[in-house]
Amino acid sequence: MKNNYLQLANKNLSNNFTGESIMSNSISDLTSAIANKFGVTMTSAATTPKLVAVLPSYYKTLGITVGASDVPQVLHYHNKQALIDAGIIVDAVIDDDTWALDGGAGNFTAYSTDPSKKIRDFLEYIKFYTRSLDKILIHSANIATYRNSIRLQQPNPYYDSQRMPIDLNQYFRVDQYQDDKIELDFTGIDLQVTPDLLLLLPIPANSTVSIDFFFR
Repeated sequence: MKNNYLQLANKNLSNNFTGESIMSNSISDLTSAIANKFGVTMTSAATTPKLVAVLPSYYKTLGITVGASDVPQVLHYHNKQALIDAGIIVDAVIDDDTWALDGGAGNFTAYSTDPSKKIRDFLEYIKFYTRSLDKILIHSANIATYRNSIRLQQPNPYYDSQRMPIDLNQYFRVDQYQDDKIELDFTGIDLQVTPDLLLLLPIPANSTVSIDFFFR
C-alpha cells in the first residue's frame, strides 16, 4: 500500500508539478510522512521530576483500581510494582489513563497522540513484531526536558544488564530555531524495539512531553 502511494506521488509530482523548485524534495518528504509512527503524550502535574517507563520491557503492568464500595473495580495497565521489584525504580508506566502518583504528588496522564490508536495496543503489538527505530522526536515547551537522558536497557532474568543513557543535550542546540523539539536520528544504527526493551524518560515537574517513534 505504501509503495503504491509513493509510486503515484513520484509520477504526479515529477511529471505534472510546475511550481517552485523548492518542492523538489516532495518525494523524500512524502516518504518520511507516510511512516510507521506511534506517538505518546504525557503530562505530569507533580512538583518534582518523575521517571516514566515509556517501554516497560516484558514486565507485567496489569493492576486494579479499587474505589468505593459502590464503584466497580477497574483494570488498568500502569502498575509499576513488577519493575520496582526488579530494581527499576520508576514513578509511572504509560497507559491510556489519568491517575494519581504515589505520595500525593499529583496526577499523571498519558494518551496516544492519534486518538484512533491506543497505547495498550502499541505495547502489545511490539511484543510480537520487532521493528527497527528510524528516529525519535521529543516535543516539550519545557526545555528542561532536554537536560536529561533517555535510558535504554534490555533486562533479563539471568543477570544485571547494562543500562545505556542517551544524552538529550547532544541533540539540543541553544541556537536552533525551534526550541520545543529535538530529533534523535538512528540512521545507520540498528536499534530494534524488542519485547524486552526498557525505555525510561524523565519528565520535568509540571510539564507535558510528547515522544514520537518512527519505525523502518
